[in-house]
Amino acid sequence: MATGVLLPEWKRFHPQFVQPGMLHLLNDGNKERYEKYIQSFGDVLKGRQSIGNIDGYLSGQNDPRKPGLSLSAIDLAKDTGALPLLSGLMKLDTGGRGKFHAMDESFLQLDRMYAKGFYLNLKDTVKEPLIELVKASQDSGMLVHHDLIVLEPGAHITILRIAEGSNGGMISDDVEIYAGEGSRIDYITLNRSKKGSFYTAVKRARVAEGATVNWYHVDLYEANTAMSVRSMLAGPRAESRMTGVVVAQGEAQKDMSYETFHTAPDTVTSVLVRVAVLDTAKVVYRALTHIASGSKRAKVEQAEKSIMLGEHARFDGIPSLWIDEDDVIASHSASSGMADDQVMFYLKSRGIPHQQAEKLITDGFIASLLNKAPLDLLKGLY
Repeated sequence: MATGVLLPEWKRFHPQFVQPGMLHLLNDGNKERYEKYIQSFGDVLKGRQSIGNIDGYLSGQNDPRKPGLSLSAIDLAKDTGALPLLSGLMKLDTGGRGKFHAMDESFLQLDRMYAKGFYLNLKDTVKEPLIELVKASQDSGMLVHHDLIVLEPGAHITILRIAEGSNGGMISDDVEIYAGEGSRIDYITLNRSKKGSFYTAVKRARVAEGATVNWYHVDLYEANTAMSVRSMLAGPRAESRMTGVVVAQGEAQKDMSYETFHTAPDTVTSVLVRVAVLDTAKVVYRALTHIASGSKRAKVEQAEKSIMLGEHARFDGIPSLWIDEDDVIASHSASSGMADDQVMFYLKSRGIPHQQAEKLITDGFIASLLNKAPLDLLKGLY
């Protein structure tokens, strides 16, 4: 009889899941479908700048072409020679290892063949957030989206990206950010994809001297997720922070990686993650920070916390620090545990149903991060 620990079999995110039939409506988006989806957000979008890719149809509710921000469409299947920076960051690899490096190449092949998206060039500060909608309906099967964002020195912007895939479909969601000296971007992704769908993301940033790139990822639904985020801190005082809020339910499997590479002095990284795992869902969260020699006075913080509310729920937090410099401040931590039985008993003894009790515990656990600015933009969206 075989002995040892039986580990769960994880779904592998690979193009073998993409059937040719999924692509049949990729370029068949239409304005009516786009406008109908826009209307479903009601007051949330009223008066705000928004752009979108709905089943391959690119458009904007309010045209954000105004002083300080220029916008143009990208179709990677056509000539993109006018954008020499396009895809320059997508294979950013300064020594990291793992399955995500194989995954990246697989999905970037799809990106080069099928992606549509936007090129945003920010020359100044845009005070109002830009809201981007990326939607793949059940009919479209799969949507491949790619944004190139270039921030000129001193420019500031907040972008909220809402991704939503339907059952059986897939969104491949890619973005690359070039942050010029002293610029700042708060980049928020809300994954609203439905049960039975796949959400994959390859996100990259190059952060120049004194610039800040803050990544926020909120994933509260039953979709399967594979996400790889990498930031290169290329100049002194560059900063990149990751805030992640994940609730995995049902049979969802979510595999996420955040990597930061320090190559200059006085650079700053933080990774703050809260994960709630219910039912038989499984989550892996990797955080890797590499501090290269010469990155003096670098500051790094990693903190991953999880709570499990199911006998077969599973969370693997994998914090990693690679340090090649002596003069640094660095810390990492990961904690995981089951929900307190006494708390659950108390709630149920007051007549609260089991499922609602789980929701109350989950909401309380993730609230501390969801309440962080600028996540107040998400109110009414989840």
